[in-house]
Amino acid sequence: MTNTAPDTSSGASFAILDTERPKKPQDMNAFLRAILAATGSSVRFLPEWLKLYTGPGRLLFEEYLNMRLWDPEFYPRSELKSFIGNWGMVKLWRAVNFIQESRALTTHKLAAAAVLDAHGLASPPVLGMHAAGALSGDGRTSTVEELEDFLRHKLSYPAFGKPLQGLQSLGSISLDSVDAETGLLSCADGREVPAAALAKEIHAAYTKSGYIFQPRLVPHDGVRAVCGDRIATVRVVTIAMEDGPQVFRASWKIPAGANGADNFWRAGNILAAVDLETGKVTGAVSGVGLSMQTVEKHPDTGAALEGVKVPLWEEICKTALAAAAAFPDFGLLGFDIAATKDGPLVIEVNDTPDAIMIQIAHRKGLLGAQMTAFLATRRRAFGDWKAEQKRIMRREYGLGTKK
Repeated sequence: MTNTAPDTSSGASFAILDTERPKKPQDMNAFLRAILAATGSSVRFLPEWLKLYTGPGRLLFEEYLNMRLWDPEFYPRSELKSFIGNWGMVKLWRAVNFIQESRALTTHKLAAAAVLDAHGLASPPVLGMHAAGALSGDGRTSTVEELEDFLRHKLSYPAFGKPLQGLQSLGSISLDSVDAETGLLSCADGREVPAAALAKEIHAAYTKSGYIFQPRLVPHDGVRAVCGDRIATVRVVTIAMEDGPQVFRASWKIPAGANGADNFWRAGNILAAVDLETGKVTGAVSGVGLSMQTVEKHPDTGAALEGVKVPLWEEICKTALAAAAAFPDFGLLGFDIAATKDGPLVIEVNDTPDAIMIQIAHRKGLLGAQMTAFLATRRRAFGDWKAEQKRIMRREYGLGTKK
């Protein structure tokens, strides 16, 4: 089927790229019926949620619903107090990643790639970049016309495009090939879109912050056996302890259906919990809230999920720990690492990894003994850092000394 996009030169609409997550209104009547069926009461959940909201986790009502915390089939009631919402995580992120200036190294993909490369860690190369004021040169474009020409005649396919400072695969596109004469781009999801229209969208939405193109990666045979010819990254969360970084938790993001990107928010995609000792899947889910369900087999390949070992698991853990050491200013990081035919590649570095996703995968909250020990470590690190800053200011500028 051929989809031709409308002219987007005004930047008013984006028919090709999904630049925003779709908003799904909550059907409270459906939730109340489901809660009644699961617990025998449609109101008993209120005091339960209020405790979680006013407690250290600061769980919003929508998070309580979407994580399906009201359902005893998914979570033992004794475990609920360990869950944390995004509001609570903002406070935690600030406490453990307290050197705010360093965030520029993780939020900008080229900066993160440069740090990884300097430490001998592999990440996808850049085939092209579109940005305002980019100097003319191989793969660099700054106008719509230059970008269209690059897409039609110079980009090596298959390729993957994404914003330089994007999140959650928003604004990304997976391209199979191009017909240079017609200018039609074949996308991995079956669409055909004009290079001119895509160029206009990218320019309108991302010319200020930047947009890059990378080669589309070839998955490891073990990944292909599970979800077909698609990349499925492992989100590895690391924490910095006094004796060095540790792997805190890991989940496998598995694409399904028509999705080319593996982000869990995309309908149909699967999230699997990974046992840190064995690298094996201990359980998998799809969807959130009323749509959340346990997944035993991949819907496209029929591959069983529970008990499957993540391909290159040991190498992925080694890569995550080395990557965490490459960013010493951060206490907590989330790395998206892909098992490819060429080995593990670090796809993304996140200094604010999605807490909701991490907890859904394992059906286990983040707040526990390990997190408590980690927070104590970071409090000591913060005290040492502040003392060092004072020493620097006194030494360099004489501040804080009597004259």
